[in-house]
Amino acid sequence: MKALKSWLCILLIVGLAACGSLPPEPDAGENQTVTLGKTVTLDATGSDRRNGEPLKYYWTIIAAPTGSTAQLSDPNSATPAFTPDRTGAYTFALVVDNKWHESEPVEVKVTCIAAPAITTPAEPAPTENPAPTVFATDPSGEIILTDFAAVELWRNAVEVSHKLAFVIENKSAARANIETYIHGMTTDGLSMSTTKISAGLDPGEKRLSQISSATKLTIEEFDSIVAWEIDPLAVY
Repeated sequence: MKALKSWLCILLIVGLAACGSLPPEPDAGENQTVTLGKTVTLDATGSDRRNGEPLKYYWTIIAAPTGSTAQLSDPNSATPAFTPDRTGAYTFALVVDNKWHESEPVEVKVTCIAAPAITTPAEPAPTENPAPTVFATDPSGEIILTDFAAVELWRNAVEVSHKLAFVIENKSAARANIETYIHGMTTDGLSMSTTKISAGLDPGEKRLSQISSATKLTIEEFDSIVAWEIDPLAVY
């Protein structure tokens, strides 16, 4: 008789376990830190029903910053959402039910911090195209040479080749034929290179011009040039 009772107790325990007699284990997810106004999703999908029926979920807000009116989207969802409306800590309690048992509550905390300030870069002040640098003009001042530059084309072990780039403009109402010379000067005032420029311009014409120097300079001569001088424009 004693043995029979023991077997009946064992069968009863096994039967109760099979019917979901074990309490479920709630899992409210990880603590989170979010910025103000960002929607947060809680996660109880890691909860274990422990041989019971599909779980029912019961979320509650047990602590919130003063003045907050934030609410969960669905307190009975495994993954409810809410949007914090105050900075500070929000604490949630989760209870799960597997039909046979209700779990003890577990808590999860969401800390809300202020969103970083967004600074809009100041729009740059409108800039006007800088006035061209005048390097030479004719006596009338209506024909000008501007934006001069000397550009190295190539150099080998012995010599250097270069070109001269400039803008020339005829502001007068008559066609003009222009002629001038450009000199590459050293610190001692010596001319290492002299290049003739000549052009014919119609009234109001403005032209970007480039001319390769016919003079081949040694590396030492080219590197010794520290300034370029332009003669006044001759017009004929």
